[in-house]
Amino acid sequence: MPQRLRPVLLTSVTTVLGLMPMVLAVNFDLVNRGVAIGAPSTQWWTELSSAIAGGLTFATLLTLLLTPSMLVLGAHPNG
Repeated sequence: MPQRLRPVLLTSVTTVLGLMPMVLAVNFDLVNRGVAIGAPSTQWWTELSSAIAGGLTFATLLTLLLTPSMLVLGAHPNG
């Protein structure tokens, strides 16, 4: 587990943090140099980014906690 901990956490945390502006409905307008919160263009992306961030967080917990626990308990996929 210690070998997998750092790469899995770094990948997950950076992706979830990168999705936070979309989850929080923040729109950065680079052309007009403005920031809008709750703009109409963010409505479509909020639900999708929330699902991705939540799923990635859940999958990370499964990867780092449940999988090693099952291996220690001796649960094999073949029965």
